Order: sequence, then C-alpha cells, then structure tokens
Amino acid sequence: MPDKIVIHRTGSRFLRNLACGSECNYLIGNGTLSRDGKVYEYKRPESEINISLQGLFDYLDRKPSEEQWKSLVGLVSKECKKYEIPLHKIYGHRELDRKLGQDTGCPGMTIDFGKLFLDVRLNVDVRDEDIAMNNLRLMKRYGVGTLYSLYPTWYPIRENVIGTEVEFSYDAESGEIYCFGFWQSIPDSLKAASHSGIFEMEMDLKNEKTIIVKTIFRYGSAHSMRNKKSEENLEESVRMFNLEKESESGTGLAE
Repeated sequence: MPDKIVIHRTGSRFLRNLACGSECNYLIGNGTLSRDGKVYEYKRPESEINISLQGLFDYLDRKPSEEQWKSLVGLVSKECKKYEIPLHKIYGHRELDRKLGQDTGCPGMTIDFGKLFLDVRLNVDVRDEDIAMNNLRLMKRYGVGTLYSLYPTWYPIRENVIGTEVEFSYDAESGEIYCFGFWQSIPDSLKAASHSGIFEMEMDLKNEKTIIVKTIFRYGSAHSMRNKKSEENLEESVRMFNLEKESESGTGLAE
C-alpha cells in the first residue's frame, strides 16, 4: 500500500509518461498536445504514488495551469483519503533526492507546496496524531525553516540574529498550522475557526540554522478564549523543530 505521494514534472512541453527517467502513476496535461487538466492514469501505485505535471516549472513565468492545479489538488486529495496518507507525506521529487545527496530540481521552483497543503486540507480529515508532524513539515520546508535564505552566505554579519518574527495562522481547536504570512490567504471556511500567532526566531547565519525561541499566541475575535490542546500541539511542533535544528551542524536545512 502506498505511504507517500511524490510530485514530479515532465521537464518538457511534450506529453510523456516520464519524470526524471521514471514512469509515473499519473500524468496531468497542460493543454499542449493534451487536454488541459486531464489526468492520464498509467499504472497502479505500489509503495508510493508518483504524479507528474506536464511542463517545466523552473521560471517564475512558468506555473501549472489553473486546470492542472485543480486536477492536482483533486487527485492528491483523493489518494490521501483512499490510502490514509497524511499531508506531511506529500513530497516534491527534489526533497527525496536531497536526502540522498542529489538535487534534480524536480518538480520546479514555482510548484507551491504550501498552497498545495492548504488546498488539499480543505478536502481531507486530519488525524490528531498527524498534526505535530504536519506542522513540522510546513515549518521546516515552507515557513520558518527557510529564513536563513534571506541572508546569503557572503553576508558580512556572522553573529546570531535574534527577534526575527514569522506570523502564522492555525486552527483554534487543534493547533494545526494553516499557513505562514498573510492571514487573508486562508479560505473563508477555515478563517472563521483560526487564530494567529508569531514565532520569534534566532538565526545562526554562520551555520544556516534557525531555532524558535518564543511563541506568541494571538486570538481571533470569533474564538477569544485560549485552547490548551491547540497550544500544546503547537509547542510540541516547536520542540520537534528545535530538536532537529540543534542536531544540525552547519550542514544546511533538513528537508
């Protein structure tokens, strides 16, 4: 039974069932020699589900088409529900290759996994036991874990930077993080049950390492009361994040 979903690109404008030299289970067309947004099924998944998007997404002006994105969200949501795959098990091919010391660049820089998580989240139920890991994945890959990239390695400052803040939005009841940055980006269906918070960061520029030194909770007008469960889940996510960062020694950020 598959336990993860891996997103690829075809790397060209042609419709072909190849992504980085491997066959995929599904391919989603973009309208070039294919039907825009059409899902082509090739083989049944085994240990993992491989989904390829037709196109090359390495430049800011090259993004999945609107129909491609809708089909991707629908397909990922369906497979997550069918095989009970949690959100933190949705990967870009590049993330898995980095763990092996490689870097394919696949599926490309314009595939927004933070948005994919949020869009899929609207269609699936999240188990309590997955919340901390889902949060950790977002924190490492799409939120606070990438702060060091704001400071190039040649930047003259080498001491730690304290007090950098990252705002996030989370579910008022469970502590599940929805997104980082602007609260307005949350769909209305989630916004009504959301709180916001701030992670205060300390960045070790020399070792490209970021840790969270303080969590500040804010409360939305619809849910002005504190919720112990949501805050405990968030604090557990912070503990896990810092533990991983403290174990890194100038080797860059874990994926």
